[in-house]
Amino acid sequence: MTAPMKPFLLSLALLIAAPVCSQEQRVSEATVRELLEVSDARNLVQNMYAQLDGMLDQTFKQALRGKVMNPEQEKLSAEMRASVIALMQEQMSWEKLEPVYIKMYADTFTQSDVEGILKFYQTPSGQAMLKKMPLLMQNVMQSMMELTQGLMPRLQPLLEDYTRRIVDAGQ
Repeated sequence: MTAPMKPFLLSLALLIAAPVCSQEQRVSEATVRELLEVSDARNLVQNMYAQLDGMLDQTFKQALRGKVMNPEQEKLSAEMRASVIALMQEQMSWEKLEPVYIKMYADTFTQSDVEGILKFYQTPSGQAMLKKMPLLMQNVMQSMMELTQGLMPRLQPLLEDYTRRIVDAGQ
């Protein structure tokens, strides 16, 4: 092999190896499980059901526009909410969600990402964020529902008009 050829081959080998070396290590399942444990993901899922119950209750009360439910309506509302939550818990149990979480985290983050997130969650600020996030999300959802209600009077006629026009255009 000639002397000028050696640097060329060395450069070529480095170029080929560079992408392999620069790729971050794929996150391990054990690290994701640790993150889910530190972030109390299982409990957050359980709390989601209680929040859903409250949101459903609020939705019914808003639909009644200030009218008080009679005892039969209260009973039916409670039964419906319980049925919805039971179905959600059955279909979205932690045993079914955990593998999904693990895959999503592994597909989204690198090992160093998850390690950094773990370090943050183990700080007082990280713990405060984890504890307050459900309340934040509940408040965001409530605000979104209120904004959507204000939008509905304007959105309804628009949707009806376009639906009619689309149907008419097909005849």
